[in-house]
Amino acid sequence: MDNAQLHTAISQPRFSRYYVACHGNTKRAVKLYRANILLSQKMHALIGVFEVILRNSIDRYFTAIKGTDWLEKAVQPGGYLDISAGCEDSFHIVQ
Repeated sequence: MDNAQLHTAISQPRFSRYYVACHGNTKRAVKLYRANILLSQKMHALIGVFEVILRNSIDRYFTAIKGTDWLEKAVQPGGYLDISAGCEDSFHIVQ
């Protein structure tokens, strides 16, 4: 891949981190970039599994204390996840 194709595929600001880390060696920077992609793929898979485990744990917890329809009840008017009038203003107040 020549430099023009490389910078079309990967933006200069993004690639420059790898380029600098490899002391200006483009070939090594591309190799490092590819290694980062492989690491990211593995991390995303791990995060995906963790997310499912966490969601299932949350569901089991609330099902045990609030019943199987806990989420449906939670988002109903007056439920504990209800965004009542005025709550949306909190976002702007915090800003």
